[in-house]
Amino acid sequence: MRFTVRGHSGWAEYGRDIVCSAVSALAIAAANGLVQQAGVSRAVRQRHGELDCMILGSPSDAEWNRADAILETMLAGIRSIAREYPGTILVVDKNRPESGRDLQARGCNE
Repeated sequence: MRFTVRGHSGWAEYGRDIVCSAVSALAIAAANGLVQQAGVSRAVRQRHGELDCMILGSPSDAEWNRADAILETMLAGIRSIAREYPGTILVVDKNRPESGRDLQARGCNE
């Protein structure tokens, strides 16, 4: 299971883009919550304009349930922002039986 957030929304100039800031805050909070609240191990790669977070190992059912709640909350927040600022965010929800669930949110300029 993983999620990736990349690109910039283009709503405002770099450094003043509240859409990008809001999505980034949700993604970072979710990545931190996976460890602090769900107790799962995860790998995070963060570089300019991109955050990639992948759950590692074999979490217990209880850990998966907590992780799922965190990720669904992040996704609901991102979708809410996308509705409020149409044309700025693209959410791609990928379901693959062999690799779990992958989620990508991209700025429209990408």
